[in-house]
Amino acid sequence: MIFHKRTPSLRASAYEILARHLSTHHPARLELLEEASLLKAGEFGEKKVTRLVQSLNQDDIHLGENLLLPFENARMQIDHLLLTPSFALIIETKHMKGHIRLDLRNEQMYRIYHDGTIKAYLHPVLQAERHREGLQDLFSKWGITLPIHTLIVFSHHDVFLEYVGDDSNLPKNVIRSERLQIKLRDLLKQNNDPKADIPKVIKKIRKSLLPEEIFSTLDHFKIQKEDIRSGIWCPACEKLSQRWIAKRFRCIDCNLSAPEAVRESLFVYLTFIKSQLTNQEGRDFLRIEAADTARRIFLKNDLIPFRKFGGTYYRYPDNTLAMLEHRSNDTELTKIFSTSRIHLPN
Repeated sequence: MIFHKRTPSLRASAYEILARHLSTHHPARLELLEEASLLKAGEFGEKKVTRLVQSLNQDDIHLGENLLLPFENARMQIDHLLLTPSFALIIETKHMKGHIRLDLRNEQMYRIYHDGTIKAYLHPVLQAERHREGLQDLFSKWGITLPIHTLIVFSHHDVFLEYVGDDSNLPKNVIRSERLQIKLRDLLKQNNDPKADIPKVIKKIRKSLLPEEIFSTLDHFKIQKEDIRSGIWCPACEKLSQRWIAKRFRCIDCNLSAPEAVRESLFVYLTFIKSQLTNQEGRDFLRIEAADTARRIFLKNDLIPFRKFGGTYYRYPDNTLAMLEHRSNDTELTKIFSTSRIHLPN
């Protein structure tokens, strides 16, 4: 049973959409697309892990996907939380290919690329241990005495794992996905003494879940608001070339009409530039001329008008993103209905 299902990553979609509004020469553009690609790859690996867990056909296994929970005045993101009456298991998934070197002494994981480039990450064992401590803290507050185990699963079939240190063997909780089911069966055999009411635990977890957030994106990627270009994306030409022509948005180069992309441009403005816009600001960013046309477009895309300083402004309902449009893997525009929270600019 899955008690909390994964939703498509809001950050991945947001980074892809923002990248479209940057110059092709902007250094952050490639960084945004790479980060979005990593997030989507992670989702692919996590889906693989879910399928492996479900194929065990164990009725007493309850699975939570992509859980955001509070910890130390911040948050922790757990890829999978497996609950049984006898134990809890945190699974951290790494969907990476190629040569991965694990160095626990220096608390680092290194990814070595074919060109010799090395990228460093926090050692996943430390990441999993932090999540275990956070979950243990929540369990203690809830009066739940359930042992917590951790597993780090490398889900890509083309990965070479190397452990650096006094012992050349990998830690016992670091495995490839091919070994996951064997490891789970061993845990189930070793832990068969019921210690918790799982429906009660699930209820507590659901009440504590936090929404995905987007914040400090411009600072993190060193993007100035002035770097964000106006316009509406043409998915065929892959540039901001749609204009309002003959009562519809169409590309000035290929004549394709993709009005759904208007929502993406409004998302970029209201998320990364200002949390509200005037009719004139909206017209400038969408590159349209008529004020009445702009007003109708704002309302059609679920923006709420309100009065301020004697003028009319538009914003998202309750400053919350209601819906994102993003391009799926088969290049068709797909709607995501999201309850995620956006930290909007002032």
